[in-house]
Amino acid sequence: IPFASIYWEFVDRWSLTLFTVAPWVARAQVAYSIVGPIQAFSGFDFSQMTFLRYGRTNTDDRLYYDEKKAFIGIRSPLSRIFFAEIESGYAFARRIFETESYELHPENPIEVESSLYIKLSLSARF
Repeated sequence: IPFASIYWEFVDRWSLTLFTVAPWVARAQVAYSIVGPIQAFSGFDFSQMTFLRYGRTNTDDRLYYDEKKAFIGIRSPLSRIFFAEIESGYAFARRIFETESYELHPENPIEVESSLYIKLSLSARF
């Protein structure tokens, strides 16, 4: 799988993260260390999910969901193992379509309305 991840601390307390799993996911994020390990961040995300729809007549068809997001947030460790992140932003250019392989301009996509969102993530690292 073609992927790349770049992390760069370009100025004291500021960092840039770029991540891609080409061509399905692209994420760019700028973060600022507020105090210790607590960070505020902002960025842009383009991602897609792929599903196999039950009952499809062509077994090669895939259901695709595309989405772009602009966001801001804050992250902090809760302990040595557990971490929390809260993110809020605007999700746009969302669409659902079904084809055998991904297409930039599919026929008859279902457009999903743009909206604001908020997300809370809890994670553990071992």
